[in-house]
Amino acid sequence: MELQALYPRLPLRDGDIRLLTILPDEWVADIHCKISVVSLNDTPEYVALSYVWGGPLQDGTLYINGHEQRIGRSLETALRYYRRAGWSMPLWADAVCIDQRDVAERSSQVSIMDRIYSSAATVFVVLGAGINLAADDYFEKAKELHKFRFSVYGRKYFEAVSPPAWDEGNSERSLDDDKKSSILFSFLERAVTFKINDHLSTVPQWRGTFEGSEESQYPWQTLIQTFDEFTRESWWDRVWTLQESVVGSSPIFIYRTTAVPWAMIKEAALTMRAHITDCCGSYLANDAPPRYASAVKLLLDHVDNIEKTRQIYAKLRHGIKTDQLVLTSLFPKKDFEGSVAVEITGNLDSYLLYRYLCMHNRRDATDARDKVYALLSLIKLGNNLSFIYPDYGKRLEDVYITTARMLIQESGSLDILSAAGRLRNDNFPSWVPDWSIRNEFNEDETQINALLIYDAALGTKASVKFPENNNTLLEVEGIILDDVAVLGDAVSDRSTDEEMWQIIFHWMQLAHTSTIDIMCGTCNGDTAPAANSTTDNAATSAQTSNGVYPARGTPASSPYQMVQDYISNVGRFKIIESTLREGEQFANAFFDLETKIKIAKALDNFGVDYIELTSPVASQASFDDCKAICQLGLKAKILTHVRCNMEDAKKAVECGVDGVDLVIGTSSFLREYSHGKSMEMIKDIAMEVIAYVKSKGVEVRFSSEDSFRSNLVDILHLYQACDKAGVDRVGVADTVGGATPRMVYDLIRTLRGVVGCDIVANAHSALEAGATHVDTSVLGIGERNGITPLSGALMARMVVTAPDYVKSKYNLKALKSLETLVADAVQVNIPFNNPVTGFCAGIHAKAILANPSTYEIINPHDFGMTRYVSINSRITGWNAVKARIEQLGLGSEFSDDQVKEVTAKIKQMADIRPLAIDDTDSIIRSYHLDIKV
Repeated sequence: MELQALYPRLPLRDGDIRLLTILPDEWVADIHCKISVVSLNDTPEYVALSYVWGGPLQDGTLYINGHEQRIGRSLETALRYYRRAGWSMPLWADAVCIDQRDVAERSSQVSIMDRIYSSAATVFVVLGAGINLAADDYFEKAKELHKFRFSVYGRKYFEAVSPPAWDEGNSERSLDDDKKSSILFSFLERAVTFKINDHLSTVPQWRGTFEGSEESQYPWQTLIQTFDEFTRESWWDRVWTLQESVVGSSPIFIYRTTAVPWAMIKEAALTMRAHITDCCGSYLANDAPPRYASAVKLLLDHVDNIEKTRQIYAKLRHGIKTDQLVLTSLFPKKDFEGSVAVEITGNLDSYLLYRYLCMHNRRDATDARDKVYALLSLIKLGNNLSFIYPDYGKRLEDVYITTARMLIQESGSLDILSAAGRLRNDNFPSWVPDWSIRNEFNEDETQINALLIYDAALGTKASVKFPENNNTLLEVEGIILDDVAVLGDAVSDRSTDEEMWQIIFHWMQLAHTSTIDIMCGTCNGDTAPAANSTTDNAATSAQTSNGVYPARGTPASSPYQMVQDYISNVGRFKIIESTLREGEQFANAFFDLETKIKIAKALDNFGVDYIELTSPVASQASFDDCKAICQLGLKAKILTHVRCNMEDAKKAVECGVDGVDLVIGTSSFLREYSHGKSMEMIKDIAMEVIAYVKSKGVEVRFSSEDSFRSNLVDILHLYQACDKAGVDRVGVADTVGGATPRMVYDLIRTLRGVVGCDIVANAHSALEAGATHVDTSVLGIGERNGITPLSGALMARMVVTAPDYVKSKYNLKALKSLETLVADAVQVNIPFNNPVTGFCAGIHAKAILANPSTYEIINPHDFGMTRYVSINSRITGWNAVKARIEQLGLGSEFSDDQVKEVTAKIKQMADIRPLAIDDTDSIIRSYHLDIKV
């Protein structure tokens, strides 16, 4: 009897499934079984099989109720494994238990696939026999496995079902050990509890584990080969097996001649990841054999993929509040432990399905429709039905169109259009992704997390229509913000590292061109033309507080004309002066209260916006001094700088400060060696402390210490959370002084697009990129080099960049006395050329004397100083000497030739020894007497 003739005798009603009862026999014997129908409503006890179908070859043999049937190779081998396990429980295997030719039954059974696997006592996962499925002698090699002793590893991790019996009761004593299996799984079992001296790099030194002698050499090459083959088995890359391993309970994995529980594989991977983070990362990256390093990475990726999806599925299944689910916990994370709250415009299941479709696009399926259908069980909320029904009566194109329409309707988002651009099929509508196309890149958490940063639609739902008479059309309403000005080159998987970075740097250059600045400005405008403008050439300009942008279609007056950067804050910055905080950490600094008050008043007289004081937690005197300065009634606001914890924040508020600056290290170095907190813990603490400080009516700033060595995605998410919590400013710190001006610019520019609060930084480049405040200290004194000096690096620069703003806001003439006060307090000398540079003008003296602005960009009078051109050197010019002669009142008595002669005498003397002004004046007067005589 053909199998297809057997199915009508075993019809399935709602909730019914068919099960196979495998009859016991030897490994090489033909496989006989019985088939029956049970109802899931009766909670039957059975095992669900997970395996790879294995392609079109259907030359395996199975006897069902005595009738021979053809099945796939991998299924036949999987059934042999199950029979070898010795279990009496019936088995569910999709290829046989579902009538594959009955479209309605196939659709119905797939719709309850999650119920089938979750109701099973365990999932019997057959990774493979370590044999090429396409080999001509596949069956012969598979049957030869009976020569080996079958083993079980990780017995303590078995949960719902006891481990396989394998060879219990077998009278044979001549069975060989399958060394590949024993080596691999002994390694994984030991990896779960690595000893103190065990590392991923020390495996080759392990001895005596397999040969029975302490002197035996570890089979290192065999492990590498087997480990590599294990992680590259096709089971890991199938879309159905993801669902089966996630939904199923306590999976048991079979590979070659070994059974091992999933829990042990998971624990081994977690231990390896911990070692990579703590000590073994450099070895794997630089010194490990490539196949070994690759196998470790693949195993970690496989485990992360399954385990984090299992966690989300468990939350969905058990009805945990889903509107606050963290999407990033779905995906493998390397640097950010924790999650980012996701604002979802539509239903969570549609949102998750789209993410899963992107994430698992590179997984394979025999039927391309299963690229969608195999994921439906993973997104069900509780016992709700999926919003898409798996209908195998539809063509592939119709399945993908329906999926795209439902995702858009259910989510209210057009995110799917980005996938349609990457997975383009000319036979499909342009807005429908072809999920059967393998994405060029394997989208991981980096791409997913980056998408969470952006919310251009500000939570609004897309306005779309689907015409009833044509399912290939999508009508969308929108607003035209601007034109695409330029496109950069694309990165492909064939790009070398060098090519990739060149392209990325080119993108960054494009992002900072004037054309893009105009576009960004228009996007931020109050008005923009509607998509359905009445005329094709309608031109609209966007008016903002920063000015009027050119109307679209209107050419600029000159393609080379400088365009103002509307993000820049160079002309409207504020100063947070930290001499009384950073300066107290300087080598010779000892500021008593009297000195602190003098410096604070001098800073206030100069016009700084904020004065930052040492943490009141540092000492009792620090607390008392902070309180005293707060009571001076200065125009500048008083801040204090404390660690991001509740105890420090309460002490700061108690002092009466106007603002509290919170700081905590976010780089991997500081998180590991300073405070030991994860990014999730940092975020939780920051939210609590910010809320407290804000509740007291005090300004609050949050800064990430060591910002430039922190993971970009981490700190962007962290700052975004702080912004939503109502923080007044966020700070960026180049704590160890390793950032270049371009790095500063790029980080601030990126951060400016994520947060709406003010940004604090310590460089001119940061102001250009949109920072609003600059941290400074007088003379640049502080804990370490690199603090922005108030005078030379800031005022001397800013008086040139924004002269009107600086001269009207700050008392520049008070700067010299302020620096003298601080220099005396810390016992340092002020450089002669601070903040005005220049000494011997040489050949430029004539132009300077005629018009100082020819070579002098800073007017010394602005800083309360006088201009002086030195003539006391061998490089002095005769025009400078002539000017000095005129200052001495002798100008009318010297001809130009005589001035040149006295200049030569000054140079002759300057070649011999250093000269002072008295020396040069003496030479001039002596020459004058000679003329008189």
